Amino acid sequence: MAQLLSSPCPSVISLSSSSKNSVKPFGLNQTFFNRTQVLSTSSLKGLLFQEKKPTRGRRSCVFRAAISQQSPYSETSTNDSSSSKPKRVMVIGGDGYCGWATALHLSKKNYEVAIVDNLVRRLFDHQLGLESLTPIASIHDRISRWKALTGKTIELYVGDICDFEFLAESFKSFEPDSVVHFGEQRSAPYSMIDRSRAVFTQHNNVIGTLNVLFAIKEFGEECHLVKLGTMGEYGTPNIDIEEGYITITHNGRTDTLPYPKQASSFYHLSKVHDSHNIAFTCKAWGIRATDLNQGVVYGVKTDETEMHEELRNRLDYDAVFGTALNRFCVQAAVGHPLTVYGKGGQTRGYLDIRDTVQCVELAIANPAKAGEFRVFNQFTEQFSVNELASLVTKAGLKLGLDVTKMTVPNPRVEAEEHYYNAKHTKLIELGLEPHYLSESLLDSLLNFAVQFKDRVDTKQIMPSVSWKKIGVKTKVFNQFTEQFSVNELASLVTKAGLKLGLDVTKMTVPNPRVEAEEHYYNAKHTKLMELGLEPHYLSESLLDSLLNFAVQFKDRVDTKQIMPSVSWKKIGTRGYLDIRDTVQCVELAIANPAKAGEFRVFNQFTEQFSVNELASLVTKAGLKLGLDVTKMTVPNPRVEAEEHYYNAKHTKLIELGLEPHYLSESLLDSLLNFAVQFKDRVDTKQIMPSVSWKKIGVKTKSMGA
Repeated sequence: MAQLLSSPCPSVISLSSSSKNSVKPFGLNQTFFNRTQVLSTSSLKGLLFQEKKPTRGRRSCVFRAAISQQSPYSETSTNDSSSSKPKRVMVIGGDGYCGWATALHLSKKNYEVAIVDNLVRRLFDHQLGLESLTPIASIHDRISRWKALTGKTIELYVGDICDFEFLAESFKSFEPDSVVHFGEQRSAPYSMIDRSRAVFTQHNNVIGTLNVLFAIKEFGEECHLVKLGTMGEYGTPNIDIEEGYITITHNGRTDTLPYPKQASSFYHLSKVHDSHNIAFTCKAWGIRATDLNQGVVYGVKTDETEMHEELRNRLDYDAVFGTALNRFCVQAAVGHPLTVYGKGGQTRGYLDIRDTVQCVELAIANPAKAGEFRVFNQFTEQFSVNELASLVTKAGLKLGLDVTKMTVPNPRVEAEEHYYNAKHTKLIELGLEPHYLSESLLDSLLNFAVQFKDRVDTKQIMPSVSWKKIGVKTKVFNQFTEQFSVNELASLVTKAGLKLGLDVTKMTVPNPRVEAEEHYYNAKHTKLMELGLEPHYLSESLLDSLLNFAVQFKDRVDTKQIMPSVSWKKIGTRGYLDIRDTVQCVELAIANPAKAGEFRVFNQFTEQFSVNELASLVTKAGLKLGLDVTKMTVPNPRVEAEEHYYNAKHTKLIELGLEPHYLSESLLDSLLNFAVQFKDRVDTKQIMPSVSWKKIGVKTKSMGA
């Protein structure tokens, strides 16, 4: 356990004037505890604090509550009774909506809990001018209050999991048995605001998760990862959605494969990347992981957050971070029409936040096996947007609220009417007891919204982020002043050269490019003129000046560089897919472009070979040339099936006109002769594989002096 030193700790963070309007998300290039951002020191008594030296421009802090008040609450342990030592759970993103409720729930169940968070979610509110409907205490006051009420300690590590050194220190200090990973930018609209936030979302989420996987591998191989995924990974397919995997029979063969992903935002895409990375590391390194593909969460109250106002959870109602049902309840409370996007037939899975914490607890108590990547669909009911609006309207009228509905042009790119039937039995089988969306729960949500309606900023209700109009459109100007053909340029230079006494001639060279040599061309270029451009046209005097300049430095000319040496069509060769076919395929794709909005996929190869088949072909060709060719079996450094069925279709490029260069004996002879020609340049130490998929990250031994 890292040594903890007593020191004052900042509890109130504000934005300096220089950063208040910054569009760059926190964590990309900011130091978290910038002393100019601290307004006051912590009011927590007895809080122990350790601050590390900055690493790569970041600071990381470790907090540990040490308050000795007697707890009025107690809880019977639900931990594994076979061990006297409580299980240790690290909750990454424990200051957020789902993370805070989960951290308290697990602590009450007698797990030893640590929160890891960079507190960036609070900064997003400042950046976008947003605020939780509910006033929320600082993370330090939250943890202090929990300690005072229950006597239970929640450790706090403040830092960025994209900083691996910080994460590694946190892992080594806390030594978790399980990691619950909520620590990601969770909003689809936020990821679609502009380029910088799209990049931040993918970097923060994907790199952060990769770091968690490496930390588990290096510091806790038995640690169980419980990762919050999203039902949005699946999209809205016209077939039933299975829990993570689907068994498919295709062309008479059957296999169980990961369910197809159809992400609908840069946020959802980051979750897809996470799932692939986790699945791979389970297979390669034996990591045990559970992916909780969560539906849309609603509600704000859990047993633990209701214990004191300083434990209260956040509730977002804005169009960026607010979820559908929470938004509708707040809109009803303030008399704003319910904002139904498009036709309102968009159907999703929903669950109460009390079920979120219950699902996480069940996953921890029933861990995945080593090397297993489990996927649970985490929701309890399905509703369309129209169904939610009707339920809120009915509940609101019952409470005397004047609830109306309005149709808003859908800012998202999604099907507004579709089939949706997602399976969600695995968590029920583990013991989940759902809290279904009842009239009493809706009444509670609406009354809660009414209680805090004076905190609502109605300007944040309408959607302001568009999937299609993401970011500011770049202005496009055609930047040129005159049009010339190559022949026209040659004539002008010839004329100007003769005037200066130069012997100028012209030669026709076979065109190395693939292009029309005679064509219509008329490009508009008025916009820069309208802005005030005063062109310098190609005059005789300018040509004279250029030619005189060239004559001045003609001794520096290397005439070998004049003739074209690169051909669009004639490129060297190699196996599987001849490189000549690579360029031919690219040319065909360019000449036959995709339609607007179309994403085409061509399988670009011409022949299939196994490694053994290639070895046999090279052996045969080598013997023919008098080479002594042998074969050795090497332990496979990769994680892959070594014997398998493989039959990939590749007809589309053939249909576009691809004329393949197949792997012939003459081509193999040519390749081998080429290798023999340069064999003296071969460093044989580079031949054997040195990278292992399973031993990734092995530290290199360094020898001291």
